[in-house]
Amino acid sequence: MAEPLLPATTYMDVVAEGTLNVDGTEQTLINKEDDKYPFVLAAWLDLSNMEAADTIILREYVKVKKGGTMVKYAEKGYSGIKPDPALFISSKPSAYGIKITMQQTAGAMKSFDYIVIRQRSAIDRGAVVFTS
Repeated sequence: MAEPLLPATTYMDVVAEGTLNVDGTEQTLINKEDDKYPFVLAAWLDLSNMEAADTIILREYVKVKKGGTMVKYAEKGYSGIKPDPALFISSKPSAYGIKITMQQTAGAMKSFDYIVIRQRSAIDRGAVVFTS
């Protein structure tokens, strides 16, 4: 049986970045859907602007079947001033879609910087894998 000469490698790219100006409603940081190749998403969120009276809620959703709808996976709240304000939203794999949302529920509305990174196989990019 022919074996690949090189292992399938992965690459990462930025799929979203910016500043979210919260308004008290549930707002989407990223809604990534892909029906062709599985992927892994992770994100960084800067909570430096939070003050003592502030509360935010992060929600994560996943699409578990092709053509399906997003279903909630997790919800977590954060309050007050953070001594370590860089928040990492851990990597999650998906074949069909992931959505991350944010809602500020208390305090004066703020702006939050974020970046979302995707990891995929090099084969997704059309890389040629040689076999013997």
